[in-house]
Amino acid sequence: MTITQSHIDWAKSYPFDVPDASYVYFGGQAKPVNGYTGARAQWTVASLGGTAQLGDLLTDNQRQDLEQPRTAVLACGSNASPTRLAQKYQEKIPDAVIPVVRCTLMDHAVVHAANLTVYGSVPATFARSAGTRVETFVTLLTAAQLQIMDQTETLGVSYDRLEVSASQVEPETDHLNTGRFHAYVSLHGALLFDGEPRSLATIRGERVPYEQADQETAQAHAQRSLDHTGHVDEFIRENLEDKALRKQRAKRLKYDFSQPW
Repeated sequence: MTITQSHIDWAKSYPFDVPDASYVYFGGQAKPVNGYTGARAQWTVASLGGTAQLGDLLTDNQRQDLEQPRTAVLACGSNASPTRLAQKYQEKIPDAVIPVVRCTLMDHAVVHAANLTVYGSVPATFARSAGTRVETFVTLLTAAQLQIMDQTETLGVSYDRLEVSASQVEPETDHLNTGRFHAYVSLHGALLFDGEPRSLATIRGERVPYEQADQETAQAHAQRSLDHTGHVDEFIRENLEDKALRKQRAKRLKYDFSQPW
């Protein structure tokens, strides 16, 4: 694949198009949630300038699938982006329906990870932080959807999926019907800036002990840490074009410039 400026700009736009409110992903699009009543198929979503019950917009198979038991997985970075969900599911499960519900997570911050993704971004991870409250999302995934999500997060290589205490998660609705919560935590740890992590500039929170940094700042910091003296776009281009180089750089970030989970 020829790397273009659009690929580089995409890497710098992480965590991409994350909405400000809850939504349901299906058909490659995001439908904002306007209300919750009982079964998920009865949730109210925006449709054609008005509202509709979610179930009225789905096929019979999608409605049946929607009510099946699902795993609640916290999304702190691009997993809350409808575009990333489409990239992960549109080809493998084109009829996937995924509720993505706004929530508050306690005693954790969302920070930049000491890693470099296949699409060129410095990704996000959770970091323990007593007393901190951050706004994030919960994705409700079927077993098949969870398997794909694990694969795209390269479970056991880039991330581990850990259970989070339900007492630390406050979804905006009680109608999730899930007993546990999970989160992907980077096995590379948090990227350190002058000895401490930096929180994602796109994440709102209270009592966050870290300064914020946007994606371009994180890229420039990774670049300097790795003694790369060119333009940041050149740094990203090299990571996109050379898989072995990207992995080598990510390994050095992990061992020399990170804070473990």
